Amino acid sequence: MVEKILIVEDERTLQETLAYNLKHQGCEVETANDGQTAFDKALGTSAVLIIIIVFLNFAINITSRQFAK
Repeated sequence: MVEKILIVEDERTLQETLAYNLKHQGCEVETANDGQTAFDKALGTSAVLIIIIVFLNFAINITSRQFAK
């Protein structure tokens, strides 16, 4: 089974490097550059892992409240 991972990172080079390496290991990868996109993708994904590398105020403040419900 292919593992699905969502990477949240606003630095394009780091995001692409991590995505490339995970894809090379056989994972299906989605990416998001900001908190709103991450939130939208997280709600609509079957990802088994969500990697948030940057400290996004929106993602931390809003998303955590939404998931807590």
